[in-house]
Amino acid sequence: MSLYIDVTLPVINSTCVDIEVTAPRGQDRANVSYEAPRATDNSGKPVNLWARRDEYLSPPVEREEGEYIMTFYAQDWVHNTAGCTFVITVNGEYKCCYSNVS
Repeated sequence: MSLYIDVTLPVINSTCVDIEVTAPRGQDRANVSYEAPRATDNSGKPVNLWARRDEYLSPPVEREEGEYIMTFYAQDWVHNTAGCTFVITVNGEYKCCYSNVS
């Protein structure tokens, strides 16, 4: 009888790189695109993949001006768990109108 011990974490096949976008002029929100997370495991078995919020699993996401921490997790059949975190920053671009009143 042989015993197989799996200590290898699943791999999240997503680019976990911080993203910075600017909202369209005069707006305070923007659509943010990124690679939808996928995960694989050395066992070849299905991997459980989840995010802090389910909507993060299906980009693009619409976000107001600010910073958002995006965290994904993958867990294999023996509960080895990997994580991937990146920050989305949405900057507003405001059109400011000043007039000289005489």
